[in-house]
Amino acid sequence: MAGFVIAVGIFSWSFLSSYASLSRLEGGERLNEDMTMLRSMISADYVLWPEGLAWLRNVGTEDVVVMRLMVYDSGGRLRWSSEMGPIYREDAIGEYVLRVNEKGLYRFVCTTCDPEKPVMLNVYYIPVKLLSEATKTNPETMLFQVKSFRSEGTEWGYLGGGVAPQCYGYFQGKNWTWVDYVDPEETSIAYGSLSENIRVRFAKASEIDYIRVRVGVVSLRENTVISMSGSHQVVKADTGGRTYPITLRIESVMDNWVLPQREWYFDRLSSYRTCVELIKLFWNTFNYRVYGVYTTVYHGSSGNYNITAVLKDCTGNVISRGWLVRTGVSSGSYEDYMIRIYPYPSMFDVWRVEVYVQKIS
Repeated sequence: MAGFVIAVGIFSWSFLSSYASLSRLEGGERLNEDMTMLRSMISADYVLWPEGLAWLRNVGTEDVVVMRLMVYDSGGRLRWSSEMGPIYREDAIGEYVLRVNEKGLYRFVCTTCDPEKPVMLNVYYIPVKLLSEATKTNPETMLFQVKSFRSEGTEWGYLGGGVAPQCYGYFQGKNWTWVDYVDPEETSIAYGSLSENIRVRFAKASEIDYIRVRVGVVSLRENTVISMSGSHQVVKADTGGRTYPITLRIESVMDNWVLPQREWYFDRLSSYRTCVELIKLFWNTFNYRVYGVYTTVYHGSSGNYNITAVLKDCTGNVISRGWLVRTGVSSGSYEDYMIRIYPYPSMFDVWRVEVYVQKIS
């Protein structure tokens, strides 16, 4: 009897031990799947309606596949849904994988939606690592990420007259870094003379690494910087002893890195000794849309001023602008301006930033 009890006990212990090991294994697999899901992320550069076009960008660290598109009207009612399964991209024949840093074009339809009102596009996607032939045919077993994007009229997306900027080709298969802050150092603010030191912030990048960039006004000087940092970095630029107005160029030396915000124009009114001396872009950290331009202007003459910000894409087309009027400005003062711009372009489409100053009276 004792032997039987011991045998049963050993059997039970072995069974429970095996079950616990299996549970730990399954738990570990599920944890890995969850971590993979968390590393996947997409954003929408443009969702255009009634054209039915969506430019989606993989901003995560996992290759993904879009599995379903669902369209809701302005009242929140479901109006259209694609079939569950990998959705092929419109910009790449036979391709449905959206790789890290890539931007892909997807098409959706909604015959019952009002073409004059915005729609909401829900995007269901999954990391490639979690996609298998079995899950393709049994979608109910799949775990999805879901993102919702509000559509925009064509005139929102692109002031240049096209459907959407075509700058995405520059980023295919490459790393990228953004510049959102540029502050040249002056040797004499009254005359707008520039030193070789430029404060620059590399705000976000596809990965953190040391990269080589060229900076300058007359010719370009090479610098090594960190691709992403929470604070500004000081780079050396060939300013040639110039004074404002200037166009400062910042570009990547490396073929596998792209830096879109490569031209920054700082205006100056020579007769009034007034110049733009700092520019910063404000952008949404969730959808990467630029909504404001902050600038500091030195005013060498009192009066009323109009400060204008203009953003351009890789082709030189204007994609956004805004302005701000300030009255009663004192001579010799530094004035900070927060300029709201419209429309709200993606940071990937901002290649040239211009800030102008005009004395009204």
